[in-house]
Amino acid sequence: MSETSFRFKKFTIHQDKCAMKVGTDGVLLGAWADLPDSGHILDVGCGTGLISLMFAQRNPMLKIDAIEINNEAAVQASENVSISPWKKNIRVIKDDFFKYDFGNRKYHLIVSNPPFYIKGHKSASLSRDISRNDDFFSLHNFFTKVVRLLSDSADLAIILPYNRKNEVENLAKKYSLYFKKVCAVKPVPNKEYHRVLLQLSVRSCKTEFNELVIEQNGRHQYSPEYISMTKDYYLNM
Repeated sequence: MSETSFRFKKFTIHQDKCAMKVGTDGVLLGAWADLPDSGHILDVGCGTGLISLMFAQRNPMLKIDAIEINNEAAVQASENVSISPWKKNIRVIKDDFFKYDFGNRKYHLIVSNPPFYIKGHKSASLSRDISRNDDFFSLHNFFTKVVRLLSDSADLAIILPYNRKNEVENLAKKYSLYFKKVCAVKPVPNKEYHRVLLQLSVRSCKTEFNELVIEQNGRHQYSPEYISMTKDYYLNM
C-alpha cells in the first residue's frame, strides 16, 4: 500500500487524484451491505470506486452506476474500474447526484458513504470539503431524491457517525422506510460507538441489530468479526 494506491486481493484502487483515500468506512460498508441477487445498484459519491468494485467482486451479476461530482475523483474511479475484472459491470457518471436526471431508472439498492461533517469543520482543500462536509450534501435532500429512485423492493445502505442515527430514524419515518439492519461500530472495546451502518428497506421488515469492534487487543489486532467481514478484500487478512 502507498499514498497513491491501495491493493486489495482482487483489484487495486489508485487514489492519487482523490481527496478522500481508501478508508475503513468505505470498506465496512462495501463488505457489510446486503446485495440483491441481480439488478441495478447506484453508488452515490463513489469517490475512487471502492464500494462499487467491492460489490462487483461480491456479485458479478449486478449492474452498477457510480456517480461522482468531483471531476478528478470520477476520472480516478473510471481508471480503477477499467483495470478491474468488472469494467463491464460498472458505469461511472461524472455529475451531481442531486441534479442528474436518472430518467425512469429504478434501483434495487442505493449505497452511499456520504459526507459526515456538519458545518464548520472545513479543511484547506475544497475537494476534501466537498467529499466530507454536509454543507455540500444534505441528508434530508439525499433521502428526498433517493426515495424516488428506489424500486418497490429496494434497499438503501449508508454509513454515518453514530450521533446521526436519530436523524436517519426521523427521515426513515418521514419517507416510510424500514430498518433492515443496524450495526453500531466502535474502534476498540473501551470506546464509544463512532460509526453506524444502516440498511433500510422500502418493505416492512424486522430489524437485525449488531455491534462491531474493529481492533480488539491493540493496534492492528483486529477482532474476529472484523476479520471475517473483510478477509475477502484485504491482502493480509
